[in-house]
Amino acid sequence: MSQKSLKNKVAVVTGASTGIGRAIAVKLAKNGATVFLLARTEKKLQETRDLIGKAGSKAEIIIVDLSQIENINHATDEIKSKTSTVDILVNVAGIWHGPDEVYAGRDFEEFSQETILNTYSVGLTAPTLLCHAFIPLMPAGGKIINISGTFENGSRGWLPYYVSKRAIED
Repeated sequence: MSQKSLKNKVAVVTGASTGIGRAIAVKLAKNGATVFLLARTEKKLQETRDLIGKAGSKAEIIIVDLSQIENINHATDEIKSKTSTVDILVNVAGIWHGPDEVYAGRDFEEFSQETILNTYSVGLTAPTLLCHAFIPLMPAGGKIINISGTFENGSRGWLPYYVSKRAIED
């Protein structure tokens, strides 16, 4: 990511509560962007916002479960009510674990239909709908960044996650 100033730019980052999403959101903010932080967990989003605040930048929290279309629409409406421009959209969110377990090493038939569909919704449907909502707000030179995370050895044990992220790549 370029070190150039992003002052007066607006970014939206999904999966901003932890890991790569948090790191990207903080970096964008440190370079001057106002960042909308999207994820399910309020406490972790507040931690991300605190890191951004310590850097002297601004961030807004949007608590959203991206597996549900109505939640995606509510989040995009909320963002649109606060800004008329989105310069950068970064889709990081994905489902690779449940509340009590990591989904690694599972045979496909062991996943519930709900887990499969939610994983596809977060990994593919949500980024698609976010692009659909924000492309009209993007100025020339706006950026859409889709973070995947597929594996060189294929999908064994991770098939729903692999499929959702591979779809974004393709």
